[in-house]
Amino acid sequence: MLKRIRKGITLEQARTAVAWCKEADILPHASFMVGLPGETMDTLSQTQDFANELKIAYGYHFFAPFPGTTVREELDGYDIEILTDDWSRYDANAPVVRTSRLSPREMIDFVAEYDRYNKAIWDETKKNVREGTCTDREYLLVEGDRKLRLVFRILSEDLIEEFACAGRDGSDPVDLLSASVAGRTGTDEAFTRKILQGFIDAGFLRHSLAGGRYRYYWTHNRDVDTLPISF
Repeated sequence: MLKRIRKGITLEQARTAVAWCKEADILPHASFMVGLPGETMDTLSQTQDFANELKIAYGYHFFAPFPGTTVREELDGYDIEILTDDWSRYDANAPVVRTSRLSPREMIDFVAEYDRYNKAIWDETKKNVREGTCTDREYLLVEGDRKLRLVFRILSEDLIEEFACAGRDGSDPVDLLSASVAGRTGTDEAFTRKILQGFIDAGFLRHSLAGGRYRYYWTHNRDVDTLPISF
């Protein structure tokens, strides 16, 4: 399968990379494709066995051959049928192809079974964190997920750009922003403040006071405030 899609890597190389990550105390994560040319239920089972062998976090994505790729341009040479040219569906989260021995429904069911298994483990991990019985790794995973979800909403909903409030004597602008974001996202205010303070300390988020109103803005980077730059 790896040779067919010209991956240029072997299973043994993947094993070695994972081992190196573990030795360096890095948490590796793998993503496996479902629906590759020639895919069957047997090859999916082999993929699952290999993923479990690595003993790391992993997930599945659906094969999505874009224009210009070898598979799409040389379709007759592969056991693959493209089902749609609706590019909005080419996000690797749903099947857009089938093979002669694997239907879209079988692909969906395979991933859904993994998702059910993974959700049960994740629910148990979150329970351990809530009850204070978690390992350091479990705590890191849950806190990282909370941060990822909050930051995604902050960025995707423009919560920083839309924030503005009247400055009050003795008021802390970070507290004001934290209260606003926490209210919009339904997130714990102390946790929200911690995340926002991290952006501020890193130089990525700053505020201004003009006309008696606080506004926050993202910097271009930690060294350059905003663009355009005047010389």
